[in-house]
Parts: sequence; structure tokens; C-alpha cells
Amino acid sequence: MKKSLILTLIISFTFLVSSVFLLTNPKNKLTTKTSAIRQDNKSSIMNYQKSDTKGKIQIGNLLKERQQSLIELAKKNPQKLKEEMFDKETVMEMKTVLPDDLSVFVEEYINTDGKLREVIVDGLDHTDTEYVVNIDDRDYYLATSSKQVLPMGSSNTLVHVNGIKLDNYIITPDIEDLKLNNNPTSQSQSALTNDTLYIISVSFRDNPEEFFPITEIDKKLFDQTKSVKEFFRLDSYGKFNIDGKAYGNYVLDLPSTNCDYLRWSDLADQQLKSDLHLSSVSHLRRFYVTSNRNCPWAGLAYMDGNRAWDAGYNEVSLYTHELGHNYGRVHANSLGCNDKQIDIYFKCKEIEYGNIFDTMGHSWYGDYHSISYNKYLYGWLTNDQIRNVDKTGIYEISPLEIPEGNLPKAIKIPIDHDGNYYYIEYRTQKDFPRNDPVRPLTTEPNIDKGLFINLIYEYARIQPKLLDSTPNSYDDSPGHTRLFDDDFIDSSLVRNDYFYDQNSGIGVILIDKSPDKARILVTFANDQPQAGYTYPDSVFPNKANVSVNMNQQTNMLNFSWTASPDRSCPLYCDPPSGYCTNDALKADVNKLNITSCDPNIGPFSWDLTIKGKSQPKYYLYSNTDKNVSLTPQDTSFSFPCSEVTSPNIAMREVFIRIWTTDALGNKNPYPYVGRGVCY
Repeated sequence: MKKSLILTLIISFTFLVSSVFLLTNPKNKLTTKTSAIRQDNKSSIMNYQKSDTKGKIQIGNLLKERQQSLIELAKKNPQKLKEEMFDKETVMEMKTVLPDDLSVFVEEYINTDGKLREVIVDGLDHTDTEYVVNIDDRDYYLATSSKQVLPMGSSNTLVHVNGIKLDNYIITPDIEDLKLNNNPTSQSQSALTNDTLYIISVSFRDNPEEFFPITEIDKKLFDQTKSVKEFFRLDSYGKFNIDGKAYGNYVLDLPSTNCDYLRWSDLADQQLKSDLHLSSVSHLRRFYVTSNRNCPWAGLAYMDGNRAWDAGYNEVSLYTHELGHNYGRVHANSLGCNDKQIDIYFKCKEIEYGNIFDTMGHSWYGDYHSISYNKYLYGWLTNDQIRNVDKTGIYEISPLEIPEGNLPKAIKIPIDHDGNYYYIEYRTQKDFPRNDPVRPLTTEPNIDKGLFINLIYEYARIQPKLLDSTPNSYDDSPGHTRLFDDDFIDSSLVRNDYFYDQNSGIGVILIDKSPDKARILVTFANDQPQAGYTYPDSVFPNKANVSVNMNQQTNMLNFSWTASPDRSCPLYCDPPSGYCTNDALKADVNKLNITSCDPNIGPFSWDLTIKGKSQPKYYLYSNTDKNVSLTPQDTSFSFPCSEVTSPNIAMREVFIRIWTTDALGNKNPYPYVGRGVCY
């Protein structure tokens, strides 16, 4: 009898030790711990009311640990979670025997409707998208099946949820557990006029004195100089006004290592409701700000929503970026295509935040105006202010930053019939110059040097992509540290340079610019010129009055001009720095390039070079080593179109351009002096 009793005690003790080890050993998997609690403690939980005080405390601790374990499991593998849950009948029974403060730690099965919200996670060097679902005016993190793919633009989509609620999480283990009741929205124009912002400064219980003073926050948001308010006033041409007030400091009953942003905001909202004497603040636009940088992100925002978070920065550029998400804007990216301006998409690399000239990109170099497409989506530009261009011709636009003028602010060029466009805009200034010490400038951005070209897809919420008109031009010299988006500092298309998309046959040239407007030549490969077609003289500053025509009988492109009075500079008689004087006529200082811009058979280049000082001669070299000798007395020459045309290609453009070379060997382009078309 004694041996049997002793054996029973040993077995019971061994089982107890094993159970304790199973529950407390951190090396065991989450599924093992939750399974042990579910299988071995179900009866204990059900007998809660019969337990003594110590037993009740133990049950409470087990329930809290189980809930946290289930949440961690839901984040990693929601489908596995089903194996660890109590069944519905057990849950209902437990909630009848447990007090309210403990029953909240037991899962709840729900079958209800809600509203989906996209959360854009902005890290310092990464981005991500999370999802929140709003049910009965409360937001919950959403953990979905790994097979569940939520499309971009899902924010504010109505959903039906058949899942599990655990604390501030909603888990839908199977793909059929979450159903969208309406289609996600694409980007569309909506007028943004006025808004009120509630900024909430928070700190944490272990460091309550670490927070941004509300006076500093108010200055960054609503000051009349360099502030969020002033940024949006300028960006909208005075059409949008944002006001508000900062509140706090609210000390949250959380450790400073806690990055549960929904918990932050729920606790802060309780204090804000008290200060505003409101029963709910869910209808207000709230921005939660802490000086604590312990989280792996810099900012968060609901897409098309009214909540945003700042984890330790209190910067104008961060506020405008996250508010941009609130107002429905996606990131402004860039597209690098190695040594090409544009190429087949899979040969290019998209850079997240890569447009450094838009607050929705990396605005490290200054807080610039939004791109024209975003201004259109905000309702600050009308259809009449963005001109659709689908024919070869010369078009004029006014600077994007200036509200005055009757000219369009941008042109858009259809690339295909699938919703892809080139948006062309012209900028002259930056309203918020700023040098960020974290990201020192290695090259001055050429914001005012030319045209910016963005690739836009209008039919869905896809990131706009800035193209680099001067690829691979970053500075790799000693003393310069290349940042991943430095190559786009000088991405604008400057005067007389040429952007060409060989896949669509679209070409863009900045003819000239002034503080009031830019003149742009847009060409389409399929446009067929009539016989004798020449571009107007106004296309390029033609200071030597070069005229161009094509003789179809001889298949020759004929260039002619009027000789200058001193007969010393036949083609270009008004260059900078007096290049037509004898002092400038030194060996190899001037070059004339004739270039075919046809992508299929070019480009080819010919140089017309000044040689000698007293008897300069001009030689036309082709890549086939033949040459045409020109003297200062010559007033014309002909170019064989056979060099740049082929039977299956309708027309080819030939450019004549002068380059000057300084004493250091640097080549400097000057305006085109002639341009012709072989057809």
C-alpha cells in the first residue's frame, strides 16, 4: 500500500514538474505552451470560482500568458492558431465563470462587419503596409491568412469578418474569413480645402519627462513661416488651409520600449476626450507624437484615414509626408534604368521614396512642391491646367510653383492605352530650402534647371516614378559618399537635351525657359511629316539663321546659312564669350555635333572642328571616315539621308550642335543651331 502511494506521488510530482517546465521554459514553441494550457488547465479555469486566492492568481497569469502567446502565433501563422483555440462552447462557458477583468483574456469568436484601413509604415530605410479593421468604432490589428492578398487601395473598404478577437487583434485564419464587401478605390481627384489637426504629445511611464513640448510642436505645425501650415498653403496655391492645436504631454501607462501604436493612441484618446469634453474623438484627425526613437519606424499613417504617428522626429517633412498618406497619397518613387533614361520595366530598378523633390519621397534636400499629378489628385490643379498631348508639336507650360498665369502647369503624354503617362512639369524654385545634417548635400539639386518627367499610372493606386534624364551622373570622387538616391539630384531635363523612349517613340526636348514659362518640343515616332516638312525656326535659337530642307530627289538634307560679315564663323555667330574672335579660334576648342536620334540605328555623331588660328578650316567627319571640307566662305553643306534612314523607318531627326571646350577639357553645350528630318 505504501509503495503504491509513493509511486502515485512520484508520478504526480513528475507530471507537475513537467507541466511547470513546459509552461515556463522560453525555448519551447508557442504552440506547445498554448496547447499545454488548453489541454491541462481547461478544468482549472472552469473551476475558477471554486479556487482559492492563490489559485485564482495563477489562473489569471496563465490566461494572460496564453493570450500573448496566441497573439505572437497569430502574427506568424494565423492558420496554425486554430489548433490552439478553445472551441466556441468552451469560450462561452468560460466567460460565464470568469470575472470581467479576466474574461477579456479569453478569445472571442466574432461574425460581423467592419471597415478596413491600410497603415503605411515608414521606416528610415524601408516601408511596409499593415492592416487595421475598425469594428464598432474601435481599431484592431488585422492578422490574416498568408494566402489573403489585399489589393492596394483597400483603405475604407467595407469587409465582413468571421474570425477571432484577441485583445486588440482580429485574426482571420482562413482566406474565406475576410471578405471585401466593395471594390477598392483607385486614385481619383477629390478637393482638399480645409482641415483641423489635433497633435497629441505623449511620453511613457518609465520616462515621463521625455517628450516634445507642445510649444515646439505648435511652431512646426502652425507657425506662419516654415511650417506644415505654410507648406500646404504654398503647395495648394492658397486653396488648402490646415489649423489645429497641440495637446499633452499625456503620460501613457506603457514602457518606452512599447511600439503598439494602437495602444498608444487608444490611451491618448482617453485623455484627449477628457480635455475636449467629448464622448468620442474618432471623428477627429489625430497625430500622435513622441520624442522616443525606440521603434523600428519613423512614422505611420492611415491611408485615406485620420490617424498618424511620429516616433521621435517632430519634423515638418515627416508631418507633411504622413498627412499626405492620410489624404490618400502614395510614395513618390524613382525609376533607375542603369545608363538609360527609360527602358523595359524589368530592366529598371524602382527606388522607394526615390523622388527627392516631393514630400511623399525622400525630402531630405528640402521641402518641395508636390508633383503635378498629386496636385491634380488634391484638386489644386484642374483638367485644364494639365494638357493632354498626343501630337508632335511645341507646347508651353508655366512653373509649377507659381499660381499665376494662363498656361497649363504640366503636360501629360499617353504612352499606351493602358493608363500609363509621362507627366512633364517645370520648376523654378524651392520654397523650403533646408540642409539636413543627416543627409548632407554632395551636389546641388538642379530643381530650377529644366523639366521633370514622372511616369504615372492613372488607373490604380500605383507609386509615381521620377525618371532620371541624366543617368549615372552621380559624383564618385574622393570625399563624396554616394547615397542611394543621389543620382536623381540632377534628374531634370535641361535645355536642349533630349529625352527619348525607344519603346513608345516619344521624344521630349526643352527648347528654352524663362521665369514665366518653358517651351517644350514633343515628338511621336508615328507622326508623318509632309513633303518638305521642316521644324519652325522658333524650335531652336538659330543665331546663324541656318535653314534646313530635304531634297527627296537626291535624298540629301541641305543646311544653309548666311555667312557672318567677318567670314570667320560660318555657322554660329553669337556664341558666349566671343568665340568668333581670333583669340578664341584656337585648335579644337569648338565642336559641332550632328547626331541621329534614331534608337534603332544610332546614335551617330559627326564633329565639325575648328583647326588652326589664322586659317581655320571646318571638317565634317562621319563614322565611316569620309569627310566634307568647309571653309569660312562656305554657306552650305549637304548631309546624305542614307546615313540615318532605312527602308522600314519613316523619318529620322538630325541635330547640329556646337560644343565648346574650356582650358580644363570640360565640354559645354550651347544651343542647337540646326535641326532637320530625313524621311
